[in-house]
Amino acid sequence: MRSLLPEMDAPLTFAHLSDPHLTSPAGASLRELVGKRALGYLSWRLRRHRRHRAEILDALVRDLEQVKPDHILISGDLVQLGLRHEFEQARRWLAGLGPPSRLTL
Repeated sequence: MRSLLPEMDAPLTFAHLSDPHLTSPAGASLRELVGKRALGYLSWRLRRHRRHRAEILDALVRDLEQVKPDHILISGDLVQLGLRHEFEQARRWLAGLGPPSRLTL
């Protein structure tokens, strides 16, 4: 029986990114920080803003551009608090990684 998978001359390469936290909740209104989001914002202000920095993500993208993986897998949190403007920022960042056919969230 023939394989359903096409023959491949070279192995596939994958990049796996976990919990990129692509955005900053800076500028969120008090109205947006109701409930659990207030605790998340406080955590970001006190600690997480030091770990989740734009320059690290920029360096990661540069590395991906050099390595040119066949597919990019992204797991974990894309944004900090789930605010509307954060998802728009995340959409733009993901679009810069390549076509949707090369990304899995």
